[in-house]
Amino acid sequence: MLKKIDFLKEGVSPLILNKLAYTTPIREYDPGQLIFKPGDPMNTIQMIEEGIVEIFIYFEGFKFVLDRLYAGSVINYRNLFLDDEPTQVYAQCLRQSYIIELEESYLLATIDEYVENMKNNNIAMEDDPRKRLQKYQINVMKEQRGYPLDYIVGIPNIL
Repeated sequence: MLKKIDFLKEGVSPLILNKLAYTTPIREYDPGQLIFKPGDPMNTIQMIEEGIVEIFIYFEGFKFVLDRLYAGSVINYRNLFLDDEPTQVYAQCLRQSYIIELEESYLLATIDEYVENMKNNNIAMEDDPRKRLQKYQINVMKEQRGYPLDYIVGIPNIL
């Protein structure tokens, strides 16, 4: 699931991926529970392990559903790397859902720990993941996407 996030697709040490895979928390949400709402800071990537999540907005008192996301979908993959404004949409679970939540601070701490361990053990790195992350952030900023659904990837075609 982590490899659906562009930054983690390739070129990242398996040690970083393994630590994230085994230590990133999975949160359980009840039907009707909000994952986030307009104004919430977006410092977490959510990966739907199981369940259905509806992305929607309210406009002039009416609810407009933008999309329904299923297991395998990733929410907020770009926003985390952009330090964008708070979210403008709602994300609500339609049924019992299990969502992997990777916080920005945990991702950065994991990368820093990896780099320090490599330095302390005098192991050369082919590519510094902190520099890769900076390059990735610059590339994402150049895309200039602002539509809420640009922050969603990996929506499966088959349920």
